[in-house]
This record gives sequence, C-alpha cells and structure tokens, in this order.
Amino acid sequence: MNDSEKIHRGNRARELLDDELLREAFAAIEGDAQDQLLAAGPLDDALRRAMADRINAIRNVKAALQSVLITGKTAALRNAQA
Repeated sequence: MNDSEKIHRGNRARELLDDELLREAFAAIEGDAQDQLLAAGPLDDALRRAMADRINAIRNVKAALQSVLITGKTAALRNAQA
C-alpha cells in the first residue's frame, strides 16, 4: 500500500472515529454489555464471558481504526517532509 492510500485510509478512519452515530452505537453496545456483565449472577459465567467479549470487540474495532489513523498521519508527515 502506498502513502497516498495510507493517507486516504487514515482520513476515513478519522471520519469513522468522529462519526456521532457510530460513537453513540459503540457507547450503547458497550454500556449495555457492562450493565449485563455487572447484573450477571454469580454462576452465570457464560453471560459474563459473552459480555466481556462484546466489550472487547468494540474496543478492538476502535483500536484498529486508531492504528489506521496513525499510519495515515505518519504517511502524511513523510510526504510533507519529502
């Protein structure tokens, strides 16, 4: 992938991270999972595991987008210095 593509992808990642609807959706999913996790009974390991997995999935998506964003910023800086 060339720097131009990295910059474009980085810009798109920024748009997604800044998108209010997507942020609200992530927050709602994560909040609901946290509520269910905290309300789970002491023997409900399957529910706790499922909710922890849901929270981790949302956080992994955010981290992946941040990584693409940083890669795009790095490519843009490299181009600016060239």
